[in-house]
Amino acid sequence: AILLDTSASMASTEPRGTRMAQAQSLLTPESLAELSRTYTILPYSFDEAASPLDNFTNLPDPGQASRLGSSLLQTLREASTSSLGAVILLSDGADNSGAIAQNVLSEIASFGVPVHTVGIGREQIPEDLELEEVFLPSKALPGTTLSARVNIRHDAGGKARIKAYDGDTFLSTTEVDLDPAQSSTLAFINIEVENPGQLDLHFTLDPINGERNLANNSRSSVVDVPDARYRILYVEGEPRWEYKFLQRALQEDPSIRLSTLLKVTPNKYYRQGIDEPAQLEDGFPSERHELFAYDALLIGSMNVAEFSAEQQEMIRDFVSERGGSLMMIAGLNGLGLGGWGESVVSEVLPSRLSTDNAAFVRQKARAQLTDAGRQAPLLKFSDSNDDNATQWSELPEIADYQNIGPLRPAASTLLEVVVDGHPQPLLVTQPYGRGQSAILATGGTWRWQMSLPLEDMRHETFWRQLARHLVANSPRPFELSATVDNEDIVVRAELRDPEDEAWQDLAITAVVSSDSG
Repeated sequence: AILLDTSASMASTEPRGTRMAQAQSLLTPESLAELSRTYTILPYSFDEAASPLDNFTNLPDPGQASRLGSSLLQTLREASTSSLGAVILLSDGADNSGAIAQNVLSEIASFGVPVHTVGIGREQIPEDLELEEVFLPSKALPGTTLSARVNIRHDAGGKARIKAYDGDTFLSTTEVDLDPAQSSTLAFINIEVENPGQLDLHFTLDPINGERNLANNSRSSVVDVPDARYRILYVEGEPRWEYKFLQRALQEDPSIRLSTLLKVTPNKYYRQGIDEPAQLEDGFPSERHELFAYDALLIGSMNVAEFSAEQQEMIRDFVSERGGSLMMIAGLNGLGLGGWGESVVSEVLPSRLSTDNAAFVRQKARAQLTDAGRQAPLLKFSDSNDDNATQWSELPEIADYQNIGPLRPAASTLLEVVVDGHPQPLLVTQPYGRGQSAILATGGTWRWQMSLPLEDMRHETFWRQLARHLVANSPRPFELSATVDNEDIVVRAELRDPEDEAWQDLAITAVVSSDSG
């Protein structure tokens, strides 16, 4: 069997003619005469699917995609009744419909038929760009900045411009410098998320001079913007400035509902931000469903001995199973000094806490962005990287910092302080299970608020963006999502608590339509 790629990109013109003309020149009766004396040739074309042909002269109209894996598998299945000696596949590129699924590759291999590939066209095309991938979260919060990470393939240096649209509405654009020493360049484009609903996002690359194949210049993705308030529980072991100003920063955020527990005596907590009299009445939740009702948990200057073994296990499971976020904040009784390194919670955290060298140092220090922090949307005061760096450098020094020990392999340091000439982690995050964890190794960001003019909002912006980052990917009580995996549409429904009576007798109806309606 001979498969010929008939997707639109095969019509691209090169110095030796179109790619299709080059391929057809290899498939004339004269060229195939010797092969025909030994084998019966089964001609096929393929784009989004394989189709049998009478010859390689009269071809179907060009298709919009090259589904190489599924087309090859289709051909093998259809030809399985004959003694197939081999498959020859002529194409100008790889499968551009997404990665070939492992089960497809396994079934192709199971036929035991050799597959010979013939590449058509130039290996390097300096006048062509490809928007290879767009990386986006599945959810975003109203009033936040969504940062899309895009990967652009190219065979020459220069500049590229990427644009983002919500449906037909223009959202944002950015210019990207393409590194001539690399074959791909990673870039970011920021999108302001305003209202709840869904973003039907389309990303396009402007064509460069001489570019003919525009089929690979665009990508699409859907982002859910839920209309809901996310719940954060903040537990603090001592009345301090950080507690007061953190509360103030988050209380005006319409996306966040902050509930706080402040320990005032050995057996008494002061509650704020509660929705009903019974909420947190007995202090920190003692039942999983109570804790799992929150989306993020902040623990300040608290000794681990204040929490029972069962509560510590609940905190671990809150991250790994519930998919919540845990952030621990430095303090005299926090982190390593609070014994958290000996708890089951320690495995969740991005550093290996210990009581050795866990000092809480009341010494001013300046928070600095790391390379990862410069790219992190939660630390953006400005869309301009240079202006953002300047604004961070102008912030007053924080009041203190705490040593947190060696970092775990998956940890990412976003902020640091320089102590005796050596950088020390200040804000560190890592994924864990279904959720994420973070350590803020200072209890002194309040100095930003106290030292800056009243109209300066950088302290509030820092905490609001950090809080939204912590809750943005928290699973809701019920979630429904759909993804396209090659030719399959996968619909996933997930209940956080299947025993919840509110979700009993739930029915799901799916309606699928093509792009044309």
